[in-house]
Amino acid sequence: MTQLAKSCCHVTKTKDFNQWMTYFGNCFVDFWSGYGYDKLVRVSGRNYRDFLHEIDNIHEVIRFSYPRLQSPAFLVSKEDNEGCVLLYQSKRRGFKHYVIGQLQQIAKLFYRVTVNISVIEETIVDNQSNVLFRLDFDNSAFQLRAVSSHFSGSPQFSTIHGDTFLKVST
Repeated sequence: MTQLAKSCCHVTKTKDFNQWMTYFGNCFVDFWSGYGYDKLVRVSGRNYRDFLHEIDNIHEVIRFSYPRLQSPAFLVSKEDNEGCVLLYQSKRRGFKHYVIGQLQQIAKLFYRVTVNISVIEETIVDNQSNVLFRLDFDNSAFQLRAVSSHFSGSPQFSTIHGDTFLKVST
């Protein structure tokens, strides 16, 4: 993929390497959507936030079809109402803009969300690429979850007695 992007830069002289990799990421989402993998994304959650938390699980499901797949790892490390910080780890180098293209296209195509993605930090540790992304998008689902997780007031318990469930007919 990286060689293809370099060749496109050389031949067309219209985009730089990162722009081509982002474009290829966009195209790859369109490609696999035509083969039914869009259903995996659609069932991963109601919103883009849910999808981001489920990326690793989606890759695990895909590994049943492609057992030799060495998928990257994704972890939402921080989250707020305006987006999140996403850690991307992969043994392949040079794919951060490819991932950016995929994340942007998935947000647009499946969740009708505009996402702006910037690279906070990139490191290579033990021959593994680690990239911290800042994703800015409408993350109101985070706020809804935060509000609903706080319980206010006293609990309301049912007046049904436990014996109702434990009756044994003879």
